[in-house]
Amino acid sequence: MISRVLFHCCLFHDYKWTVDKRGLHVKSIRFNNLSERIHNKKEVCLTNYEYDEYGNLIELRFYGVDEQLKGDEDGTAIYRNKYDEYGNKTETKQYDKNEQKMW
Repeated sequence: MISRVLFHCCLFHDYKWTVDKRGLHVKSIRFNNLSERIHNKKEVCLTNYEYDEYGNLIELRFYGVDEQLKGDEDGTAIYRNKYDEYGNKTETKQYDKNEQKMW
């Protein structure tokens, strides 16, 4: 699935979304109008999403054009979530691009 986002004066970028067989969003890649991978202000171009068997988002990872981990606005490159037996989020841990725990 591709969604187009318009910005500035007729410039645009596309996102290519990948979904798994359950219909869950597992990857997004940002492209310019020449189909080249581009990044946002924090150099994030690709985002991977991982879910548990119940469809809860358990991990979110940000990558740059070079496919290396990149931090978002606060330097977080990985978010890891835990859930209780009812599907309520109980914990979120954040890690930097070196996979070191931030908080």
